[in-house]
Amino acid sequence: MNAERLTPEHSGVYAVPEAPGEIRDAALGRAFAWLDADLSGVGDKAALTRAIADALAAPKTFGGNWDALADALQDLSWRAAPGYVLLIRGGAGVAPADRKVLIDILRESAEFWRAHAKCFVALIEGASELPRWK
Repeated sequence: MNAERLTPEHSGVYAVPEAPGEIRDAALGRAFAWLDADLSGVGDKAALTRAIADALAAPKTFGGNWDALADALQDLSWRAAPGYVLLIRGGAGVAPADRKVLIDILRESAEFWRAHAKCFVALIEGASELPRWK
């Protein structure tokens, strides 16, 4: 894993690399927020958005819908850090339509943070359709 890629220019949504511990170590070494969302057992949009909000330690006022998730991912003021890496694990039970919306929101969030000169990387387990982080 190339730690030099943890820059705003490389913000994006990627398939989890073979050794995610290396990116975790590099991110933590740079004082980035490491956010770990476990979607095991998630069966609907409300549970999916709640699982990610929990990983973000989102405020209790989190609305539990797609707009609230997008807002939270593009705020993160309660998790101030020089960059963010979000690992999403166990999403095999997520409906394809919900998965597509989630990936779109993550991409928009990565673009937002890139425009604000911060690194935001989302790593999704089992996402063979996405480029792999190298």
